[in-house]
Amino acid sequence: MQRPLLLADAVINLVLGALLLVYPQWLVEALGMPVVATTFFPNVLGGVLFGIGLALFIASRGGAQGLGLDGAIANPLDKKMMAAIITAETLMGKDEWCEAYLQAYRQKRFEF
Repeated sequence: MQRPLLLADAVINLVLGALLLVYPQWLVEALGMPVVATTFFPNVLGGVLFGIGLALFIASRGGAQGLGLDGAIANPLDKKMMAAIITAETLMGKDEWCEAYLQAYRQKRFEF
């Protein structure tokens, strides 16, 4: 039951994130977000939701019977997205002794 819930949550986050990245006014109003003159805040929220959705897809993969997500198009300069990806890999046990996580932290490759 956990895997379908992760997958559903991932899809919702990815769709909302992608929609907010293109900033349709009707969606911003429907979510109750404040209407602003610039698209800065909706784009930031869209990026965060998209990153969370990506991390949930990776988490829902679950071994050989997973979704087949072996790679993703991601901006390696987006420190928040990298934080979501590196943290998901660490929490899934793919980073033994948290070496990659600690190295990325020391090199300031991500932020929360």
